[in-house]
Amino acid sequence: MLEDFQNFILLKEANLRYVILSIILLGASSGLVGTFSFLRKKALVGETIAHSMLPGIALAFLLSGVKDPFYLLIGAVISAWLSILALDYLTNHTKVKPDAALAIILTVFFGLGMMLMVSIQHTDILDKSGLDHYIFGKAAAMTKGDIKVFGSIGILILVIVLILYKEFKLMSFNPEFAKVIGLPTKTLEFILSTLTILTIATGIKAVGIILMAALLIIPPAAARYWTDKLDKMIAIAVIFGVISGILGAFVSYTAPRMPTGPWTVLSLSLLIGLSIVFAPHKGIIAESKKRRLQRDNILRENFLKSSYQLMEKSMELDKFYNLKNLNTLRWFSHYEINKLKGMFKRSDEVEFVGDNFRLNGSGIANGKRINRLHRLWEIYLSQRMNIKTELVHKNAETIEHLITPEIEKQILKELELCENFNPTAEIHKPIQA
Repeated sequence: MLEDFQNFILLKEANLRYVILSIILLGASSGLVGTFSFLRKKALVGETIAHSMLPGIALAFLLSGVKDPFYLLIGAVISAWLSILALDYLTNHTKVKPDAALAIILTVFFGLGMMLMVSIQHTDILDKSGLDHYIFGKAAAMTKGDIKVFGSIGILILVIVLILYKEFKLMSFNPEFAKVIGLPTKTLEFILSTLTILTIATGIKAVGIILMAALLIIPPAAARYWTDKLDKMIAIAVIFGVISGILGAFVSYTAPRMPTGPWTVLSLSLLIGLSIVFAPHKGIIAESKKRRLQRDNILRENFLKSSYQLMEKSMELDKFYNLKNLNTLRWFSHYEINKLKGMFKRSDEVEFVGDNFRLNGSGIANGKRINRLHRLWEIYLSQRMNIKTELVHKNAETIEHLITPEIEKQILKELELCENFNPTAEIHKPIQA
């Protein structure tokens, strides 16, 4: 095992170097093409295409009698295009729903392919052994001829994507605008479909027909957690694809009975699992932290608003107030008060002395601002949305924390009020003369 590991890391064998090069090209092309498929919400089309290649591979072998990768590739591409045409016909000319059409094409083509593969095993063709590698994948079994054919196609895919990158980007995010400005959208769709087919075809022997679609779908799905920019997303998807492919090839190399495809997908599953949990902005931990900070901010703003209302009622700004007085306006639990004391230790908004507190300059300003937004939203709901005054308070309790300065300006504009307008009372309560 240790010797195999050393041989793999040092790339001592010539065939192993070809395999790693092929895996790198496959990961790069899958990351590129898969990202555009993912963004265009056509990820499952890749799954259908991959399964639909099996009858083409089997028929190409039966007609040629040899496992020449070039012939098998031609058969796979023809079979894949037939599946796309059949899918397009079912979707546009029958009452079959798109998801049902995908399932029909996938199962029919794959079933036909399995039937042909079983038939091949009962023939007298001498070169039939190893065809099952196209189903489950086995990178270590790839020959120099495989590497030349699949590697050349991988390079071609990368070149085409780089040349048409801007067009593909526009097609992925705004196909209607691309059509309006005169881009040949149907031609671009054809090219993208062809690239998807070629990408899958280059990886079917290394990863396998059954699981090749995972290399198109999972890397961009995982990369989406790490960035909102297309170029960075593609780069991360390429890296994930290459890493998973190398790990799958390593397992297949060190344990020849282990197929490459399943281990590649397991590696991808680990990567997307780590992304879901640890991604800095969209991961579970980051989202949990964001929600906690949002809850803490709402608690802080509610305290400042209620404290300002208490001060407003008594007309004394410098006075210390007791928490019991505050609870007559809004109830804060013992846990919340302790949490607030810890939060305000790090700011100059509130000064606590035992169970008494006082708002300082910034605390008064923020409390006044939140209170103003609350009342402003109540007025908007009452005047523009015609909601009864007794129902506006609960809605305003939530929205007051979400109103940005831009939204505030828009509200004032619609209510035809000046920027310095300051409502003196909540509209659902009697206004003191």
